[in-house]
Amino acid sequence: MRVLALDLGERRIGMAISDELEWGAHPLYTIERTNLRADLDKLVQVAEREGAGMVVVGLPLGPQGEVGTSAKKVERFVARLRSRLKISVITWDETLTSVEAEQQMIADDVSRSRRRRRLDQTAAALILQSYLERECKA
Repeated sequence: MRVLALDLGERRIGMAISDELEWGAHPLYTIERTNLRADLDKLVQVAEREGAGMVVVGLPLGPQGEVGTSAKKVERFVARLRSRLKISVITWDETLTSVEAEQQMIADDVSRSRRRRRLDQTAAALILQSYLERECKA
């Protein structure tokens, strides 16, 4: 089964997809957010096109694991996404994935402009890899 991961931001949604064996996460692409209906339509299309059997959405928890304003927004979005998809949609702690994604791209000598374009999909790949390592191969 392929797993689709989402890194939800205020302006963009980064996406990553697993391989069929659920061993690795690969950045897919980033979409610019427009409005809720259009965003959901795009995500449903991507999930169907990629053959996703599950969606993992990054949940921005606080330092002590608390659910703050951003996490509540993600939970509301996830509830709407669940109503549109026939596959499982879960949340997964995304703590520090954007920072880690930025550091990884700097280490890989990715230019600043390219980092800006790829940050969200790279963060989604890190969320997905974390999920795969802890849940699928446990």
